[in-house]
Amino acid sequence: MNRPWMFALALVAGALLVAAPQSQAQEMTPEVMAAWAENTTPGEHHQVLNGSVGKWEQKLTMWMAPDAPPMESTSTSTAAWSFDGRWMEEDITGTFMGMPFQGRSLMGYDNFRDEYVSIFMDNMSTAPMIARGTYDPATRTFTLTGTMDDFVVGTRDIPFRQVSTITDDTHATMEMFAPGPDGNEFLTFRVEATKVE
Repeated sequence: MNRPWMFALALVAGALLVAAPQSQAQEMTPEVMAAWAENTTPGEHHQVLNGSVGKWEQKLTMWMAPDAPPMESTSTSTAAWSFDGRWMEEDITGTFMGMPFQGRSLMGYDNFRDEYVSIFMDNMSTAPMIARGTYDPATRTFTLTGTMDDFVVGTRDIPFRQVSTITDDTHATMEMFAPGPDGNEFLTFRVEATKVE
Protein backbone atom coordinates (compact mmCIF):
# COMPACT_ATOMS: atom_id res chain seq x y z
CA MET A 1 0.00 0.00 0.00
CA ASN A 2 1.52 3.38 -0.94
CA ARG A 3 1.50 6.31 1.46
CA PRO A 4 -1.02 8.61 -0.31
CA TRP A 5 -3.58 5.80 -0.29
CA MET A 6 -2.91 5.06 3.37
CA PHE A 7 -3.32 8.75 4.20
CA ALA A 8 -6.61 8.97 2.27
CA LEU A 9 -7.90 5.82 3.96
CA ALA A 10 -7.01 7.24 7.39
CA LEU A 11 -8.86 10.47 6.58
CA VAL A 12 -11.98 8.57 5.51
CA ALA A 13 -11.89 6.36 8.58
CA GLY A 14 -11.48 9.39 10.83
CA ALA A 15 -14.33 11.27 9.16
CA LEU A 16 -16.64 8.30 9.48
CA LEU A 17 -15.81 7.84 13.15
CA VAL A 18 -16.45 11.49 13.89
CA ALA A 19 -19.67 11.64 11.87
CA ALA A 20 -21.23 8.44 13.22
CA PRO A 21 -22.57 8.05 16.75
CA GLN A 22 -19.98 6.21 18.84
CA SER A 23 -22.21 3.18 19.15
CA GLN A 24 -22.64 2.99 15.37
CA ALA A 25 -19.09 3.47 14.06
CA GLN A 26 -18.84 2.34 10.42
CA GLU A 27 -16.66 -0.50 9.28
CA MET A 28 -14.58 0.04 6.16
CA THR A 29 -16.75 -2.21 4.03
CA PRO A 30 -16.83 -2.16 0.21
CA GLU A 31 -20.15 -0.29 0.44
CA VAL A 32 -18.64 2.40 2.63
CA MET A 33 -15.67 2.77 0.28
CA ALA A 34 -18.03 2.97 -2.71
CA ALA A 35 -20.04 5.74 -1.02
CA TRP A 36 -16.81 7.58 -0.25
CA ALA A 37 -15.64 7.34 -3.86
CA GLU A 38 -19.03 8.49 -5.19
CA ASN A 39 -19.08 11.57 -3.01
CA THR A 40 -15.45 12.63 -3.38
CA THR A 41 -14.69 12.01 -7.06
CA PRO A 42 -15.08 14.86 -9.59
CA GLY A 43 -17.68 14.11 -12.26
CA GLU A 44 -19.73 15.54 -15.09
CA HIS A 45 -20.95 18.48 -12.99
CA HIS A 46 -17.38 19.57 -12.37
CA GLN A 47 -16.63 19.40 -16.09
CA VAL A 48 -19.19 22.16 -16.70
CA LEU A 49 -16.60 24.50 -15.19
CA ASN A 50 -13.88 23.60 -17.72
CA GLY A 51 -14.60 26.71 -19.79
CA SER A 52 -13.44 28.91 -16.90
CA VAL A 53 -9.81 27.83 -17.27
CA GLY A 54 -7.64 30.64 -18.62
CA LYS A 55 -6.91 34.34 -18.27
CA TRP A 56 -9.75 36.86 -18.28
CA GLU A 57 -10.17 40.63 -18.50
CA GLN A 58 -13.12 41.96 -16.53
CA LYS A 59 -15.22 45.10 -16.47
CA LEU A 60 -16.75 45.66 -13.02
CA THR A 61 -19.84 47.78 -12.39
CA MET A 62 -21.29 48.41 -8.93
CA TRP A 63 -24.43 50.16 -7.73
CA MET A 64 -24.63 51.21 -4.06
CA ALA A 65 -28.40 51.81 -4.30
CA PRO A 66 -31.08 51.32 -6.98
CA ASP A 67 -30.95 54.99 -7.99
CA ALA A 68 -27.21 55.51 -7.45
CA PRO A 69 -24.86 56.15 -10.39
CA PRO A 70 -22.72 53.14 -11.31
CA MET A 71 -19.08 52.87 -10.25
CA GLU A 72 -16.81 51.16 -12.78
CA SER A 73 -13.40 49.55 -12.60
CA THR A 74 -11.41 46.76 -14.24
CA SER A 75 -9.61 43.62 -13.18
CA THR A 76 -7.88 40.57 -14.59
CA SER A 77 -8.18 37.00 -13.40
CA THR A 78 -6.58 33.62 -13.96
CA ALA A 79 -8.57 30.43 -13.35
CA ALA A 80 -7.27 26.87 -13.10
CA TRP A 81 -8.28 23.57 -11.56
CA SER A 82 -7.03 22.82 -8.04
CA PHE A 83 -7.34 19.85 -5.68
CA ASP A 84 -7.21 17.35 -8.54
CA GLY A 85 -10.15 18.78 -10.46
CA ARG A 86 -12.45 19.37 -7.50
CA TRP A 87 -12.32 23.17 -7.32
CA MET A 88 -11.95 25.83 -9.99
CA GLU A 89 -9.67 28.43 -8.39
CA GLU A 90 -9.69 31.98 -9.73
CA ASP A 91 -7.23 34.69 -8.65
CA ILE A 92 -8.34 38.25 -9.34
CA THR A 93 -6.34 41.51 -9.30
CA GLY A 94 -7.44 45.02 -10.12
CA THR A 95 -8.78 48.18 -8.54
CA PHE A 96 -12.01 48.78 -6.69
CA MET A 97 -13.23 52.17 -5.47
CA GLY A 98 -9.77 53.53 -6.29
CA MET A 99 -7.93 50.97 -4.16
CA PRO A 100 -5.86 47.89 -5.08
CA PHE A 101 -8.03 44.80 -5.10
CA GLN A 102 -7.16 41.12 -4.72
CA GLY A 103 -9.72 38.34 -4.68
CA ARG A 104 -9.88 34.58 -4.82
CA SER A 105 -12.83 32.46 -5.84
CA LEU A 106 -13.36 28.73 -5.47
CA MET A 107 -16.16 27.10 -7.45
CA GLY A 108 -17.02 23.44 -7.28
CA TYR A 109 -19.77 20.87 -7.13
CA ASP A 110 -20.83 19.19 -3.89
CA ASN A 111 -21.65 15.59 -4.87
CA PHE A 112 -23.33 14.86 -1.53
CA ARG A 113 -25.62 17.89 -1.52
CA ASP A 114 -26.05 17.79 -5.32
CA GLU A 115 -25.39 21.49 -5.83
CA TYR A 116 -22.74 23.95 -6.95
CA VAL A 117 -20.77 25.86 -4.30
CA SER A 118 -18.98 29.19 -4.60
CA ILE A 119 -16.61 30.62 -1.98
CA PHE A 120 -15.24 34.14 -2.47
CA MET A 121 -12.72 36.06 -0.35
CA ASP A 122 -10.74 39.26 -0.90
CA ASN A 123 -8.41 41.81 0.67
CA MET A 124 -11.29 44.13 1.58
CA SER A 125 -13.03 41.87 4.08
CA THR A 126 -12.33 39.21 6.68
CA ALA A 127 -15.56 37.37 5.84
CA PRO A 128 -15.99 34.94 2.93
CA MET A 129 -19.08 34.95 0.72
CA ILE A 130 -20.50 31.47 0.30
CA ALA A 131 -23.28 30.63 -2.13
CA ARG A 132 -24.93 27.40 -3.31
CA GLY A 133 -27.16 26.64 -6.23
CA THR A 134 -27.81 25.08 -9.61
CA TYR A 135 -26.76 25.12 -13.26
CA ASP A 136 -29.21 25.26 -16.18
CA PRO A 137 -27.56 23.73 -19.27
CA ALA A 138 -30.28 25.14 -21.57
CA THR A 139 -29.32 28.73 -20.75
CA ARG A 140 -25.75 27.95 -19.55
CA THR A 141 -26.57 29.80 -16.34
CA PHE A 142 -25.53 29.22 -12.73
CA THR A 143 -27.96 30.56 -10.11
CA LEU A 144 -26.62 30.58 -6.57
CA THR A 145 -27.91 32.10 -3.35
CA GLY A 146 -26.33 32.89 -0.02
CA THR A 147 -26.13 35.47 2.73
CA MET A 148 -23.63 38.21 3.47
CA ASP A 149 -22.97 40.70 6.26
CA ASP A 150 -22.84 44.49 6.03
CA PHE A 151 -20.36 45.50 8.72
CA VAL A 152 -20.81 49.21 7.91
CA VAL A 153 -24.41 49.24 9.19
CA GLY A 154 -24.05 46.17 11.42
CA THR A 155 -26.50 43.90 9.58
CA ARG A 156 -25.91 40.17 9.29
CA ASP A 157 -27.28 37.49 6.97
CA ILE A 158 -28.43 39.69 4.10
CA PRO A 159 -29.69 37.42 1.30
CA PHE A 160 -28.12 37.70 -2.14
CA ARG A 161 -28.56 36.01 -5.49
CA GLN A 162 -25.70 35.45 -7.93
CA VAL A 163 -26.43 34.71 -11.60
CA SER A 164 -23.52 33.72 -13.86
CA THR A 165 -24.15 33.19 -17.56
CA ILE A 166 -21.75 31.69 -20.09
CA THR A 167 -22.44 33.76 -23.20
CA ASP A 168 -20.00 31.83 -25.41
CA ASP A 169 -16.53 30.28 -25.17
CA THR A 170 -14.83 33.63 -24.52
CA HIS A 171 -17.49 35.72 -22.76
CA ALA A 172 -19.31 35.39 -19.45
CA THR A 173 -21.31 37.65 -17.14
CA MET A 174 -21.90 37.50 -13.40
CA GLU A 175 -24.62 39.61 -11.77
CA MET A 176 -25.38 39.92 -8.07
CA PHE A 177 -28.71 40.99 -6.62
CA ALA A 178 -29.51 42.04 -3.04
CA PRO A 179 -32.33 43.84 -1.20
CA GLY A 180 -32.52 47.61 -1.56
CA PRO A 181 -33.71 50.09 1.09
CA ASP A 182 -37.33 49.18 0.28
CA GLY A 183 -36.64 45.46 0.63
CA ASN A 184 -36.96 44.78 -3.09
CA GLU A 185 -34.11 43.05 -4.92
CA PHE A 186 -31.94 45.17 -7.20
CA LEU A 187 -28.78 44.68 -9.28
CA THR A 188 -25.79 45.59 -7.10
CA PHE A 189 -22.82 44.25 -9.03
CA ARG A 190 -21.96 43.08 -12.55
CA VAL A 191 -18.81 41.48 -13.94
CA GLU A 192 -18.43 41.28 -17.73
CA ALA A 193 -15.56 38.92 -18.51
CA THR A 194 -13.66 38.28 -21.73
CA LYS A 195 -11.18 35.43 -22.07
CA VAL A 196 -7.85 36.60 -23.44
CA GLU A 197 -5.78 33.39 -23.10
